[in-house]
Amino acid sequence: MSLLSFLDWQSPYIVHPETRQNLSCSGIAKLLATDRKHIESILDRLCEKGMIAKVNRGIGCSCHFMLNSNVVHFGKNMRDINDAKVFNNCAYKPPVSIKYREEKGK
Repeated sequence: MSLLSFLDWQSPYIVHPETRQNLSCSGIAKLLATDRKHIESILDRLCEKGMIAKVNRGIGCSCHFMLNSNVVHFGKNMRDINDAKVFNNCAYKPPVSIKYREEKGK
């Protein structure tokens, strides 16, 4: 539940509340004042359950994280509709599927 305060507007990414930059595991741990290994373990379990997605950005780059837009999202528009599609084939199956619209012109 602590991750909800870091959810971006019209995007499922977990972002820094001031800089609006996507957060890595280390960034989340720092903001929550918790050990990175502990946060990493929790994030891995949430990924397995389909509550979040880990976005691998390539070798040597830290991963970013997205909250499942079927569980929590602000609004019915998304900046990039592909962010919602990440959760189409995950472990969590929502009782109702939300149809998002892609935000145009911003």
